[in-house]
Amino acid sequence: MCVTSSTGITTERFGIAEYNPSTNTVSAITRVFTASTPGQSLPSQLILGSPVFSGGNLFLFSSVCDSSGFGACGSGRIFMARVGGRPSGWRNSSAYRFFDPSASGGFTTDPHQAQSIVSSASPFAVTVDNFSSVSQNFAMIEETSIAGDFRVWHASSPTGSWSQGTPGKVPCSGGSGLNLCRALIGHPELSTSSQLLLSFANPGDNHVWVAANPW
Repeated sequence: MCVTSSTGITTERFGIAEYNPSTNTVSAITRVFTASTPGQSLPSQLILGSPVFSGGNLFLFSSVCDSSGFGACGSGRIFMARVGGRPSGWRNSSAYRFFDPSASGGFTTDPHQAQSIVSSASPFAVTVDNFSSVSQNFAMIEETSIAGDFRVWHASSPTGSWSQGTPGKVPCSGGSGLNLCRALIGHPELSTSSQLLLSFANPGDNHVWVAANPW
């Protein structure tokens, strides 16, 4: 990522770092996608995150806000990529497939043809995790405003249809420019069957907070 100003960030590359918790080491770092022209950003479909494993595959997610105003996203898209669940797959850029229900098998090799997994999306950012340990299957947190508003979506699998859960708002304050409420991340290890526990960066005191929201 290249920070060009107080409001400008250009994401030129996407890569995967592989961490081994038993040895507390990063065992490999692979640059998977690179912008075709230096200084230009990757397409939103390739700025991936929130890795989750399911059915022998690795799924990753990204998003773009297509229309925004007054600190809220009016409309946008949420993308999903699938690749084999072994290093030989996720290290290979040509092995990635992107959600497109009109393509054969529901996935396309062309990231520009990727379709949103939620038809009424309005994301500034999304994070996804597996909450099966608390009987909530897969859950996606969609941040819809820089003030901390979010929606929760559920699915039985990453490729399943996503249905909306209970929306919420985390108590952010004092942000401006890029210093806004951000990094809303759900935590299966802290959540329960009745409450979603999520952390977020609060620009009001420049600390990470944790909030609870009913499912």
